[in-house]
Amino acid sequence: RWAAHRELTAEQLLFRLDLTAERLVAMIEPLSEREWHRTCRVGDRSVTLGELVAGMLEHAREELLATEVVARLRRPRARS
Repeated sequence: RWAAHRELTAEQLLFRLDLTAERLVAMIEPLSEREWHRTCRVGDRSVTLGELVAGMLEHAREELLATEVVARLRRPRARS
């Protein structure tokens, strides 16, 4: 989301993505197998922590790919 609110260079975006990935790994690495299978309610369904994290990462990946497509469409075309 933060990327949508600011104009970032490719280098800035990659740096922020790397930093975010490092922070995420640092937070989830210590979790035990049991903690990954802990359930919670999301809306009207129960999901495990592992399912919740996997779903959030998939959503973030889809958003990033959509942003990349939009950026490509916005890029000015080279004149012939």
